[in-house]
Amino acid sequence: MPARETEAIILKTFALGEADRLVSFLGRTSGRMRGVAAGARRIKNRYGSTLELLAHVQIWYVERETRDLVRIQQAELLESFKQVSERLRALDRPRARQRNRRTRSSGA
Repeated sequence: MPARETEAIILKTFALGEADRLVSFLGRTSGRMRGVAAGARRIKNRYGSTLELLAHVQIWYVERETRDLVRIQQAELLESFKQVSERLRALDRPRARQRNRRTRSSGA
């Protein structure tokens, strides 16, 4: 199976096991996909900061007919939107505090 290549935006990432990362991305040619980046959570990994939220990347992946997830082989950072993702997290912090306060007051 040959590797496919697409330009993509990283939408979400999740921890998967001890060393892997589950990545949801929106590809220019492939649409929305989910894939596994093996070893992405290790200190010395080949992905670096390319799999960060809202990163614009060139991504190479292998797709199998019997699997829902693709295997991400390589990702190259084209443009980083780190400031935007940090602002989104900052906007979400007050909401998280409110949720925590509500659960504490209702649980007591």
